[in-house]
Amino acid sequence: MKKSKKTLLLLLSIFSVVAITASLTIAWFSAQDTATNIATMGNMDVEITESSTEPDAVITENGITYTDPRMPGDSLSKVIRAVNTGNQELYIRFVVTKAWYDADTGLVAPGTDPSFIELLNIDASKYVVVTEGNTTYYYLKAPLAAGATDMLFDSFKIAEATTNAHIGLQARIMVTTDAVQYDHGVDAVAAQGWHVHVDAITLELTSN
Repeated sequence: MKKSKKTLLLLLSIFSVVAITASLTIAWFSAQDTATNIATMGNMDVEITESSTEPDAVITENGITYTDPRMPGDSLSKVIRAVNTGNQELYIRFVVTKAWYDADTGLVAPGTDPSFIELLNIDASKYVVVTEGNTTYYYLKAPLAAGATDMLFDSFKIAEATTNAHIGLQARIMVTTDAVQYDHGVDAVAAQGWHVHVDAITLELTSN
């Protein structure tokens, strides 16, 4: 049994300004993320790649920085893919955790709502989707061929309904990709303790 794991972290900082004449709080957003994409075991290798079509996106080895302000409800291009760079087919899953953090303490801020952090254009038909608390698991049903790519999402936004309780906090999207080999996949998947099992060649939800 082999396993490969990647981690991607997106940080979104929120600031506010008060419009004095209307006593209205207006929030806008800037974002920065980092990625760690190095992990290989044997001839299995899965990499997370990221890209953006935003004209203000500055892409570095540490991730993407969006330099222009954004309003709640604005979407930002950010494409997250898993690439099978090894030489064998793999079963993969994405593990996505969303949370609001206090930048000063480094802890999850109480009374915040991760659902205000929205990932866009996920093709749910490709995945077995399991949500536990603030974490969602996306199991790719079909094995990912050697050299193939799977896109999880292509953009994100902070919901229009985001409340003032989230101003000054960091929105974090943490993405981990796990993989096991397709060969002898029934036993390999079962050994992982995943929420799914192999049915024929595809992953299906395991009933409790």
